[in-house]
Amino acid sequence: MEKIVGHENEINLLNKTIVEDKIAHAYLFSGREGIGKKIVATSFAEKVIGTNISNLKIIEPENDIIKIEAIRNLITDIYLKPTDSSKKVFIINDADKMNTNAQNALLKVLEEPPIYAVLILITSNKERIINTILSRVTEIKFNSLSNEELTLIIGEEKDYSFARGSAKKALEMKDSKVAELAKEIVEVFKTNSYIDINKKIGQVKADGEKIIEVLEFVKIYYFNGLREDTYKKIEIIKLIDNTIRDLKRNANEDLTLDKLIIEKCRLK
Repeated sequence: MEKIVGHENEINLLNKTIVEDKIAHAYLFSGREGIGKKIVATSFAEKVIGTNISNLKIIEPENDIIKIEAIRNLITDIYLKPTDSSKKVFIINDADKMNTNAQNALLKVLEEPPIYAVLILITSNKERIINTILSRVTEIKFNSLSNEELTLIIGEEKDYSFARGSAKKALEMKDSKVAELAKEIVEVFKTNSYIDINKKIGQVKADGEKIIEVLEFVKIYYFNGLREDTYKKIEIIKLIDNTIRDLKRNANEDLTLDKLIIEKCRLK
């Protein structure tokens, strides 16, 4: 974990639990998406289990969901004692994507975990995890990365404020047009002209860029500027949130974007 950029306090805390033999049975690593929680989790796991990687299992969402079958497989595996190590570590990445049945199944393990098992739940949406699970885990909150830390990770000195402390977002945007397109939409939003906004969004779609990704970054620009015109910007963020939600639910794209433009133009 020594080579990880950022999260010094969290890493020191985890290292201390190893040295003092006070490793918890279950952790929740919470914080913004793309800030390095999984890297810290896997590095911590490797320190706990030693060289036998077979004692580390990582569960990832499939098609944006973690179903009960994946947790049932975890339960089967968790009760098999580790080999060549005193611990087994199970990492559930994007744990908030467990469906209700999967979360309830995991809860049974958290109530009486085997003494050798360590569970690490990683999430950027803690509110989607049921309270009965949250009450049985040790939460470690990860802060967003600073601009200096992002510069070290990306290897290029620039203003990464658009990434809001997320290395994932910064890397995605390094060679992408999305940030520039988002800036252009923010500027045209200021005109409050249906024709101009509709034209710009049409250009974004014509360029082949994913409109959801562009809107996500439009939202970030508004978040970064909340110090002035706060009420209006919060209302715009809500409109964008609703639009992204509907698009992710496969609503008609043209109608959904048209609704966004109309409601934006109504804001004075």
